[in-house]
Amino acid sequence: MKNNFKKAQGIVESVVAVGILMMVLTGAVLLISFGLSNRRTGFDRRKATELATLVTEEQVSISQSNPETFWNLENIETTTNSNFPGYSYTINFTENNDPGCDVGINDCALMVVNIGWSGKDTQNLKFERFFSR
Repeated sequence: MKNNFKKAQGIVESVVAVGILMMVLTGAVLLISFGLSNRRTGFDRRKATELATLVTEEQVSISQSNPETFWNLENIETTTNSNFPGYSYTINFTENNDPGCDVGINDCALMVVNIGWSGKDTQNLKFERFFSR
């Protein structure tokens, strides 16, 4: 009789051990999967930030080298950059009438750069920059 209980206990221990092992393996697979997904999302956002920085620097350069053209504050519709495949951007300008800005002339503006890309889901980031003469 004691021998039968030992055999049954060994089977129960084996089933519990296999169950614990499966839970650990499932957890490890999920952890790796989420880690890779977050890494990809971080990479996409870093590329979008690089593109936004490049676009902003270009607009700062234009505002300094050709202010007459820049201060027309013409919005730029959806545009791409060949160095950033899969990413697009728009630039929207709004005249700013905050204190210190003259309402009669166009001397303060807020530039909003929207970066969009499609990964697992369509995503976008928004960057703002204030300009004054």
